[in-house]
Amino acid sequence: MVKNRALKRDARIIKASSGITYPRALDLLTGPVDKDTLVPSLFLGYGADGGNIIHRPGKSNVLVIGGYTGSGKSVLMNRLANEAADTASVHVIDVAKQGTDYRGIQDSLASLETTAAGALERVRTLTAPRNTPSIIFIDYFRDTEDIPGFLESLEALSASGVPIVVGSQMPYRTLPAALMERADRVLIGNTD
Repeated sequence: MVKNRALKRDARIIKASSGITYPRALDLLTGPVDKDTLVPSLFLGYGADGGNIIHRPGKSNVLVIGGYTGSGKSVLMNRLANEAADTASVHVIDVAKQGTDYRGIQDSLASLETTAAGALERVRTLTAPRNTPSIIFIDYFRDTEDIPGFLESLEALSASGVPIVVGSQMPYRTLPAALMERADRVLIGNTD
């Protein structure tokens, strides 16, 4: 039995917003946490078979969220960033849309970078040793691929153990092969 009232409240919120059962929502909050990153499991949604899709960010893990324009990539990333912000330092890079999709949760984020220079600096500073668990979200990766030194810094960031979540229409064409080799991939969108 869970004695922590805040944990129970959060489980009820996840249940209400996602439609999963209360025990499953509670399991997401109390379930396995990677000991190196301390970032909790993230509820992505439901698969075609109706089963829950859970992502467990691990050390150097990459999650790639792909889909067409308007498929809900940014909406999903916003929800995941908000979810992760309860226990980790969440850094969001959104150069394409200037962070408009994240303004509502900006107070929960450790940083929101909307410029090329800010994105590069954030990725470089996160490779240094940290005292708090961190996860970085990069919305619409294509706008960051032309930033000199960004891909190299992103690889170094991943090698340092920070989990990365990337959303883009064609991320497999732009991410370095080393990152794609260990990436979990989710494709979202219309089934029509």
